[in-house]
Amino acid sequence: WNQLLSTVSSYPGGWYYNLSTPVGAPSERVIYRPVVYGGVILFTTFIPNNDICGYGGSSSLFALNYLTGTANNAPVIGKSGSEILKKQALGSGMASGVALHIIATETGGASNDIEKAYIQMSTGVIVQANVTTAHQKSGATSWRETK
Repeated sequence: WNQLLSTVSSYPGGWYYNLSTPVGAPSERVIYRPVVYGGVILFTTFIPNNDICGYGGSSSLFALNYLTGTANNAPVIGKSGSEILKKQALGSGMASGVALHIIATETGGASNDIEKAYIQMSTGVIVQANVTTAHQKSGATSWRETK
């Protein structure tokens, strides 16, 4: 992991990710702004249908490590066998940007925040994706401690 970070940081322009560009078909594209949280960049992509007079297509959710542009070193949107996923299909329609919702919970004094990503498809369907990041601690902050 440290070697990967070192290699990526040696490139002055940072990293980039090649989206799907099939020959003779529309290319995958990012339409909405990404969300960066807990060391992860979350964004949706869209691939239009082949019919230029038609409408529709399909969308995906990406979760990449913000420093390397690779799958995170811990699962964010899940695993397939031993492989950490960096892309999850969302289905038909064009996806909105990602709305990240952090639900602060406390169990026995320990914070166990639940992270959910919500994406609305152009079909009207709202997709909920469970995400797991190295999130920041939720809760109230104060300039003094109370006992």
